[in-house]
Amino acid sequence: MEQGSSRISLTSVTAAVVLLGIAIATMVGWYADDWYLFLPIFLVMIGVYIMAVGLSHHTSPTDRYRFASGSYLMFWGSLLALIGLVVLLNHNYPGNGIWLFLIIILWLALSALLFTMRPRVAKR
Repeated sequence: MEQGSSRISLTSVTAAVVLLGIAIATMVGWYADDWYLFLPIFLVMIGVYIMAVGLSHHTSPTDRYRFASGSYLMFWGSLLALIGLVVLLNHNYPGNGIWLFLIIILWLALSALLFTMRPRVAKR
């Protein structure tokens, strides 16, 4: 999904994924007769797509800004997916809000460590 000389741009793919996410979340909300499910399902779908885009950003050890861009996308994509999953879990198993909130806090602490690590540069 490069922005360069490919046949389709990342913007077009993103617009298609967002529209597909809206359609699928609408169908699930309508089929389950529970429109509360629309937003968390949409968040999970978009979060997974953003993580896939973040993973597709191949970087070299000397390319500091592209590495930061991939980490940035991975952070926000996984945060959106996690929030959607937490809302879905709280909807299906109510009364566990404090535990789900703690999962988000622990995830933020772990992601602060993992996404800010720089890749190792091989020493000669």
